[in-house]
Amino acid sequence: MNSFVHLKVHTEYSIVDGIVRIEDLMDRAMQYQMPAVAVTDRVN
Repeated sequence: MNSFVHLKVHTEYSIVDGIVRIEDLMDRAMQYQMPAVAVTDRVN
């Protein structure tokens, strides 16, 4: 298991600056065996 965790990710629901789709984010996190991801959307 990878111990790296992103602590600030803005998804498509962060209207101002997010473009990542949650499904794609989860697929990639699983691919890299990340134990967690911190979604920090704002202005949604």
